[in-house]
Amino acid sequence: MEIEELLKRYANGERDFSGASLSKANLEQANLTGINLKEANLSDANLSNACFLDADLSKANLEGANLSSTSFHRANLMGANLMRASMYDTTISFADLTQANLRDAKFFQVGLKSHDQGTVFEDTIMPDGTVETRYWV
Repeated sequence: MEIEELLKRYANGERDFSGASLSKANLEQANLTGINLKEANLSDANLSNACFLDADLSKANLEGANLSSTSFHRANLMGANLMRASMYDTTISFADLTQANLRDAKFFQVGLKSHDQGTVFEDTIMPDGTVETRYWV
């Protein structure tokens, strides 16, 4: 799928782009609130400064993606592949990272904000290869 087509359809109110092939896409500074990118291929994509508020990225392939200054507030990242993703000044607040793969991801100043619900790290593969088996609260 071409980026221009996705952005046009999104602007027209469409939100379901599950399974989309967006490898190496440039979605820098895109506001994709509420988008469904379940099982989408976003490997090596540039998603810096993008907003994924309330987005569904479950089982999405984000391997090697640039996620610098990206916001994943209340995003569903269950089972997402975030291997080798670059996260500088990224916000992952109130998100679900259950069974996500963060192996070899580059974290620097990542905001993991939580209150009573928290960001979920259940059976999540962390950057060092260890498996986190608890909720982040």
